[in-house]
Amino acid sequence: KNFVNRLLAYSMYETGDYPNGSIYINRFFNRAVLENTKIIASDFEYRGKLLSKTGKDSLAIIDLEQALKMDTSKVDLLSEMGAIYLKMKSYDNAINSYDRKLKATGKLNANDYFAKGRAYYFKKDFINADTCFGTVIKVQPALPIGYLWRAKTSVQLDPDSKLGLAK
Repeated sequence: KNFVNRLLAYSMYETGDYPNGSIYINRFFNRAVLENTKIIASDFEYRGKLLSKTGKDSLAIIDLEQALKMDTSKVDLLSEMGAIYLKMKSYDNAINSYDRKLKATGKLNANDYFAKGRAYYFKKDFINADTCFGTVIKVQPALPIGYLWRAKTSVQLDPDSKLGLAK
């Protein structure tokens, strides 16, 4: 019977109804204890995603870490955690999340490099930011955002435009 709460929570997340999804996932977890329902990695994943979407980022990280611990194949959750940390302005943790994904998979996608570059940029590590944005350009040359952020980074590396890096 409790599986209906699970399914409703998952469905609500997928359709963007985060407040109601939160109600159902909390109901699921509360009843899981009472009814001895097996809790799976996806339950923690969805609760974490719902927590993030409803502004409870610190709690979201805990659940996403638990989901990853239960199912190590869910490495894409590291991108999700990186984005949450970036939103929280916890730049070192964001960078660490993307580094963990890179170590686990051997690759990052353009969005991951872009987010990691922004984390470096905001912590004023412009050399590493430049490297990340350069990789975004290499992986997705048609995306203007890579060029824009690399130019912004170049302005920081060459504030007097003596080297003309931003051009």
